[in-house]
Amino acid sequence: MGTMRERRLGARTGIEFAPRTLRHSRATELVRAGAWARGLCSAHDQRWASHGKPDLGEFKAGAAAVAVRAGSEGVDGFDLSALAVGARLEVAYVLGCRHDDRTVRVPPSTVRHLVALVADSGAGSLLDRPMEDWLDEVRSRGRRDPSPTIGLVRYAYRSLSDLGGIDIEAEYASDVWVASRLGIKVTRSPAQTRFDTIDQRWLRAAVKRWARLRLGSGTTFGSVHLDARARLWLSRFLGRRDPRASDEAVVTRDALESYLVWSAASHLAAHTSSTYITCLRVFLDACRRHGWLPRLPATAAIYHDDLPSRPRPLPRFIPEFVMAQLEDPECLACCPTPRRGRWSP
Repeated sequence: MGTMRERRLGARTGIEFAPRTLRHSRATELVRAGAWARGLCSAHDQRWASHGKPDLGEFKAGAAAVAVRAGSEGVDGFDLSALAVGARLEVAYVLGCRHDDRTVRVPPSTVRHLVALVADSGAGSLLDRPMEDWLDEVRSRGRRDPSPTIGLVRYAYRSLSDLGGIDIEAEYASDVWVASRLGIKVTRSPAQTRFDTIDQRWLRAAVKRWARLRLGSGTTFGSVHLDARARLWLSRFLGRRDPRASDEAVVTRDALESYLVWSAASHLAAHTSSTYITCLRVFLDACRRHGWLPRLPATAAIYHDDLPSRPRPLPRFIPEFVMAQLEDPECLACCPTPRRGRWSP
């Protein structure tokens, strides 16, 4: 099949590719855009229904391939003949990975946009150019909404880069942490956290070191995401107070007192503001303990008295219909009666 990457992609996809075209058939099931419980594309599913819904095994064994029509939204197949062999394998592999993830449906128009983008560039592989170059090329094409293609390009570049394995140190060095790529299982959002919104490089580096330490100590990914959000507010405050701040020496006690006033006057809820200030207090203590910010002034600290009091929550009364059920004589008769310190029916 050619290069080592092409052989590896062919082994991953399990698909035999024609030299010039990729036709939608049973052999190319991995390049479908959608997923159906019967394992059929929309075109074959319609054909199966029109034949009276026979046995699926016999139908799949005897069904012929569906010819791909250019611009057809009803057939989940894509013409990759304009791509070089390596790029053709890469696009097919990416679509197969997206199909197996069962997460976001990729519209056929987005796939055609990606194919046209790679074909016009003449690149033999998506990895021949940096990802930012591909993203700039997508934006320059003037589509009304380029975000689906941008997302597919990011996903494709990451999937192809992972063929050789995930470099965990490179993932932690990145400004965007994805929980699944760090080997962390999450059951609910957020599944990623961003540090690139923190403008000060010295602050961003310290926050990432603190976040990695927190993950290593057993803190959940959601809590680390909250910590990063709290440092984002500090970054915004420092950017308004001193846009030319070059290091941590600007984080003085006076600056922290001003930050407390600025945070109290913001649109944040009282509970959120208190949480952010508490996170800042712990962060400053960790930086001083581990020496992450060596020029941090000794007086730069948040004390217990500085923490705003959390508002007392309103009492949670029992709903009236629940009380009616509890006071129902039939329900009370089912309750056990106390007898000599013990409960008996």
